Amino acid sequence: MFSQSLLKLNIPSEYAVIGESDMHNELGYPLALSYVVVIICLDGRAVINIDFQTKTIKANDIVILGDDRMVTLQRKSANFRIFYCFLKKSFASEIAYALSNSLFTFLHENPICRPSTAHLNAINNWVEQLKYIDKSYTDHRKLMLRGQLQNLFFAITELIPSHYSLSKKEFSRKEHLCWQFWELVIKHSHQHRDVAYYANRLSITPFYLSQLTKQYF
Repeated sequence: MFSQSLLKLNIPSEYAVIGESDMHNELGYPLALSYVVVIICLDGRAVINIDFQTKTIKANDIVILGDDRMVTLQRKSANFRIFYCFLKKSFASEIAYALSNSLFTFLHENPICRPSTAHLNAINNWVEQLKYIDKSYTDHRKLMLRGQLQNLFFAITELIPSHYSLSKKEFSRKEHLCWQFWELVIKHSHQHRDVAYYANRLSITPFYLSQLTKQYF
């Protein structure tokens, strides 16, 4: 089951859980999600509610969700089946380090990505390669999974319309500070976990930074 598989992330040594599900027992109530979960629809169709917005997903759609989302599977076809990859927060941060902020903006506004026909073979191959890496390697599994997942996100980034670029989008000063804070966290979270360090880097007070994070995160 989808939700039961998520429990495997509670194992301290585990950082990614990969599998497939027909979501048979997941209808009608909020889905349990990891910090980031990558979902690819393998077959069929379904209607889901993401943050109180009803959306349809179908075969080959890519869905990127986080644990800050409210997601409910409302109905599905009999042949509906998905591939999923649950990611622990620490591992998701390693993957995100090389990615652009414009990607995060795009995925927040567009959690469902619909590849063109020209990309379908690449998506299917990507899924098979990720499954093979997961099952076949031990010592280098983490590094290889990270690279494979980054490749997916890089491919999505290549297809983002130009108007999602942060350089072309208007943000308030508070939002700019939040983006800068997130970049610093990605780069320095392993060495620095105190609020004062990040507040000093942003030239604001720790109290103001804590208020910003409550408002935007």
